[in-house]
Amino acid sequence: MFILRLKIVGRLVISVALLMMVSSCSSEQTNRSQVTTIPQNSSNTQQQKRIALVIGNANYQVGKLDTPLNDATDMEAALKELGFEVILLKDSSKRQMDDALDQFSTRINQGYVGLFYYAGHGVQVEGENYLIPVNAQIKAEKDVEYESIALGKILGRMESAGNRINLVILDACRDNPFRKFSRSSSRGLTTPVQTASGTLIVFATAPGKVASDGIGRNGLFTSYLLKYIKTPNLDVDLMLRQVRSNVAKDTKNYQVPWNSSSLTGEFAFNQKPETITSKPSPSTTFSTPQPQPSPSPQLTAKAFYDSGNSKRESGDNQGAIADYNQAIKLNPNFAEAYYSRGNSKFNLKDYQGAMQDANKAIELDPNSSEAYLNRGRVYIGLNDYQKAMEANNQAIKLNPKNANAYSNRGLSKYNLGDNQGAISDYNQAIKLNPDLVQAYNNRGTSRNELKDYQGAIADYNQAIKLNPDLVQAYNNRGIAKNDLKDYQGAIADYEQAIKLKPDYVDAYNNRGAIKNNNLKDYQGAITDYNQAIKLKSDYVDAYNNRGLAKSNLKDDKGAIADYNQAIKLKPDYANAYYGRGLSYKNLNDNQNAINDFRQAAKLYQQQNKMQDYQDAINRLKELGVSN
Repeated sequence: MFILRLKIVGRLVISVALLMMVSSCSSEQTNRSQVTTIPQNSSNTQQQKRIALVIGNANYQVGKLDTPLNDATDMEAALKELGFEVILLKDSSKRQMDDALDQFSTRINQGYVGLFYYAGHGVQVEGENYLIPVNAQIKAEKDVEYESIALGKILGRMESAGNRINLVILDACRDNPFRKFSRSSSRGLTTPVQTASGTLIVFATAPGKVASDGIGRNGLFTSYLLKYIKTPNLDVDLMLRQVRSNVAKDTKNYQVPWNSSSLTGEFAFNQKPETITSKPSPSTTFSTPQPQPSPSPQLTAKAFYDSGNSKRESGDNQGAIADYNQAIKLNPNFAEAYYSRGNSKFNLKDYQGAMQDANKAIELDPNSSEAYLNRGRVYIGLNDYQKAMEANNQAIKLNPKNANAYSNRGLSKYNLGDNQGAISDYNQAIKLNPDLVQAYNNRGTSRNELKDYQGAIADYNQAIKLNPDLVQAYNNRGIAKNDLKDYQGAIADYEQAIKLKPDYVDAYNNRGAIKNNNLKDYQGAITDYNQAIKLKSDYVDAYNNRGLAKSNLKDDKGAIADYNQAIKLKPDYANAYYGRGLSYKNLNDNQNAINDFRQAAKLYQQQNKMQDYQDAINRLKELGVSN
């Protein structure tokens, strides 16, 4: 089957310029990666940042469970006692689980110990493990992928955070209540693909086996986990042996907990410093410390502010916010602390909190160009590009040499469709700061929109020269190479983006588009789209594009299922209606094809995509419909 034209979305990724404050002076940040390495076997484990996402699902429409809510509640209490910040969900929907995972992913970062705990139903389908929300509507095997959360997605998010230790604990091996709908699903869960160094994955029972829901307050596995997790200085591997031994004994070896570990050092949940006591020798003399003058509140506030900047630059935005809070508590008129705290809140996608801090900084210092810059940055995060333009105009008025303000104003113009105006601002930003990597990357996107592909590639090359780890630049350069029909060069760039950031969904989607549209490698394209969807279950473009690849393989029923999901996620997605119409036409279901082509034409016209509109009209004419 031949499709006239594949409607594939190649997404350009834009990076927003970030102003970093050091002491009381501004410095223009080039968005280079800054990583603080913490040894795996550090003895001060208890002092490291720890954050956990704990989920307990019990009240399913099919296969209700007795203990997961208690399991999650008790695990939350234990982890908090052990120094973890805990995000807790009970009886959660898929949307709630996705949102919590997004929140969890943004809060764990380099140096953290990240823990994911889940109690509830889990199933394996075609070698992938899925965790089931309580509102899942699973009537057939194909529904599992759309209605559940893939374990691989969770592992990918945790791995990409760069934590020194990631712990995944699954009391989710209950028997599959949906197996009657399934051909390839099996009992229990399956062995996961091991992720990066520093990861421990724990199952309540061995792969392919079923765990007990328990007869008491907790599931059997979780009850022993709670019993031993607080043991002082007990290494996690030894703790799991004790849990495994007790569970196996209680079930006469029917249930044997299983784990896969790539930890390279020791970790104890309850790390206690060793206490050594000794008596002073007779010759020991002690001097009485002389009282020192207390530092002024302003100096102390400055120290917290500097510490917050250091933490933010290393990616610890939560720690930075805590320091900025102290600085503001000690000096309530510290404008720089407000807009720097706003930067960290922005990085955590707390746009409302970031806006409040930017506004407070402007109230305290109306002549601060940086405060207006940050206000504009928040408006960009909120997709209010006109207000972002106004804020950056004021930042430039107050400081005509503020390169970041020109760069961000250019980004606003780009999003408002003014690519020539955007390029003019990027030019000025680069003139003021020749090392401003965001300006090169973003100017490349505007040049690409204007079909200046060679100019775009030159900008991406410079961005990569300044920051070899800038994944967006590799992805965007791949798009420009694709437009120049350099397909192998484009794939090489997408692969480099994936190497740098294994959960970078746009690169999988774009690589799949080349395989699908240009190389006719439809199965390879589907593999890429599968990975994109695994990492981001609501990635509408990947569903649409996978539908196209399935249609090229003459699997029009499978294609229609993907188009349905794309339309469910985005009801005004004209490309999905058009593609589904083609699949219905291939199946000789002309009435449904006519309905879809009509809807596609209507949406294309509303979106002023007149060539696509004409394509849909031509399809209707082929089916004997005049309008």
